[in-house]
Amino acid sequence: MIFGEARSAIRRCVAGASPWPLVFWGRPGSGKTCAALCLLDSVGGLTVYRTLGDACDELIQAMNGELTWGEYKASPKAWWEKWETARLAVLDELAIKDKTSDHEYQTVKRAIDLRYGKPLVLISNHSPGTIYDERISSRMQAGTVVGFPSVDLRVSGRSTKSPSDAASASKPSCGGSNTTDSPTSR
Repeated sequence: MIFGEARSAIRRCVAGASPWPLVFWGRPGSGKTCAALCLLDSVGGLTVYRTLGDACDELIQAMNGELTWGEYKASPKAWWEKWETARLAVLDELAIKDKTSDHEYQTVKRAIDLRYGKPLVLISNHSPGTIYDERISSRMQAGTVVGFPSVDLRVSGRSTKSPSDAASASKPSCGGSNTTDSPTSR
């Protein structure tokens, strides 16, 4: 379920009437990730979804020569090229600066910079003005910002997924039929 303001913002960004990135923020369970995943399902082609933690872990694995995509060993350069060239990229679980490492901060900054003018969705439980510092906050607020309602849809019973469904999936989905090239890439 995507509430009206988010649906309208998605349509405006896709049509080119509002700027990217599309920033979703609000309480846990308010539908931010679900809305982004519905957009991913509708785009087709190579799309990328990562939580900030997963992105940082993969980049460290790539730097250590331990990240593989199928039989291919992925380098940090290959990881960033995939991020930059995807039709749509989503970075979830952004936090506030004093609770993140320098590696996480640099990953967020580069992820946003490489997607400048391209479809990008950023998701956080915190408002854009409280995330990281003025540089990142400015980049986020230059896009289309959508605050989600303060109701937790999982607790209120309005969620369409059971906790066991969500736990069994490597990445949540809105029911699209796209195939993936890795557990968290489309």
